[in-house]
Amino acid sequence: MPLALPVRPNSLTNLLTGLAASQHFELDIRLEANSTSLIGETIRASDLATISPAHVFFREIASGEFSAVRIVRPTIEQTTWMSVGSPRPLSAAAEIVTRLISKLALQRRAPIGPQPAEMDRPLALRPPVVRAAVLSRCAILDG
Repeated sequence: MPLALPVRPNSLTNLLTGLAASQHFELDIRLEANSTSLIGETIRASDLATISPAHVFFREIASGEFSAVRIVRPTIEQTTWMSVGSPRPLSAAAEIVTRLISKLALQRRAPIGPQPAEMDRPLALRPPVVRAAVLSRCAILDG
C-alpha cells in the first residue's frame, strides 16, 4: 500500500519503518511531508494512504470523505505533551491556551456521553474506495 507519512525524523514514521524492518519488509513510502494539509490533499488526489491519529483527520472521517481502519496489532500509542518554560511569565494569551488545553485533556480522561472513537490511536486512513471520483479528481488536476 503506497503511503504518505510525516517527514523524518518523526516518531510515528520512525516507529512504522522500524516495525516494518523488524518484520523484514519495507514500507512503500511515496511522500514524506511536514504538513498535515499536504498529506490530506495528497490522499484526496491519489491512491496513497496514511497512518495518523484519528483526530488529525476527524472531520474527513466523520463526513465520510476518508475511511479509517483501526490498527490493532501492533497497537500504537502516542502521547502528546505540552510544556511551558521561559524565564519570563506567560502572556495572557499563552495562559488562556494552557488553561484550555488542560481543560480539554481532563475532559478526554473522563468522557461524558459518546466520544469520537479513541481519537488518539493511530488509524490507517485512505479515501473511500470510489475509483470514479478519484480518477475524475486526478483528471481535473492533470488537465
